[in-house]
Amino acid sequence: MSKAFLIGAGASAEAGYPITKWLTYPVAHYLDQYRKKKRGKPSRLEQYLATVYSLDRHGMGPAALLWHDFVNPPEGQNPLALPDSDLMPSIIEILSVIDIAIAEQWSLGPSQDEYLQHRKSREFKGNELQRVRERVVGALLTGFMELDRTRPYYEAFKILAKSLARDDVVVTTNWDTLLDRAMFLETRAPPAYGTLGARLVDHSGHDLRAQETSESRRLYKLHGSFNWQYCPRCGDLYVSPDKIIMPMDETSPSWLDRECHCGAEMDGLVVTPSFAKRYLNVHLANIWRGAQKALEGAEEWIFVGYSLPDDDIWIRTMLLRAVVIRRQKDPPTIHVVSHKEDIALQRRYRQLFQADIAFHSNGFLHFLTR
Repeated sequence: MSKAFLIGAGASAEAGYPITKWLTYPVAHYLDQYRKKKRGKPSRLEQYLATVYSLDRHGMGPAALLWHDFVNPPEGQNPLALPDSDLMPSIIEILSVIDIAIAEQWSLGPSQDEYLQHRKSREFKGNELQRVRERVVGALLTGFMELDRTRPYYEAFKILAKSLARDDVVVTTNWDTLLDRAMFLETRAPPAYGTLGARLVDHSGHDLRAQETSESRRLYKLHGSFNWQYCPRCGDLYVSPDKIIMPMDETSPSWLDRECHCGAEMDGLVVTPSFAKRYLNVHLANIWRGAQKALEGAEEWIFVGYSLPDDDIWIRTMLLRAVVIRRQKDPPTIHVVSHKEDIALQRRYRQLFQADIAFHSNGFLHFLTR
């Protein structure tokens, strides 16, 4: 029986990674560290938050401290979940406002940050907003690189990787490398990402052999990944199966090779949480097509740590298209795995599928070993 696993942020949260509503905490920590490194000079992102949300560095301090404690738990203790709070605006709101302002060619005015009180400041519009957005993504990437250094392999993903058959597929909305590393560790083969001729690279970004082997298992990362580099000139995609290689700004690690074989500078490829998501990249388009085809053919759909959030209307649409196409066949068996009983979650799934669904509320590891 072929299976399609759809893995959301909740599955990685069981391994000590953040879910979407916690993603402003690494942003606050990044800005705190940036100011210390630049001897009090604020980032353009910090100026933006001060201007648009009246959020100063003192307001972000507690959030930065919470992230530090989350990344560095006491020895022998599991990392605690970050609390819900109003210390920072949500990451979805921050990115959605920026995306809409860029698309509509709006201006949000000059900076109101106290650091620039007696200086003329460029307005937050066009390229300035794009710079702010790049800082947000850089802050998220920095946070995940910190987690990669402090989190072990997740046992559930290792079990999943060992159990996958050739006809199975894993579809994920996550950028982290937990699944990639587990697959590479257990099969000694890089995952098959469903992209157009992706190149495998080593830790320094150097081009290696062809990506897929007979032992590779399909891993479709709908929102891109932190272990990818994309060339905007020749269109090649470089992937590293066990390490973050997405380039940042001037803070990129010195060992990271950002130059494509064609000579151009490479970019990252991630789709961030926003109500204005776009999936125009050719690699992402092929991944989405491959994911839908897999759902059309799989006899079991297993959702793990995926909450059907409102901003993922693209995924809802893909699921409904697959349901409609499958009406000539038997409906799939649907499982939904979460780490606790969640009536609202169950209601969302039942409203979407109008079908019998098996809910499992003891976590992914328990589900796999049951």
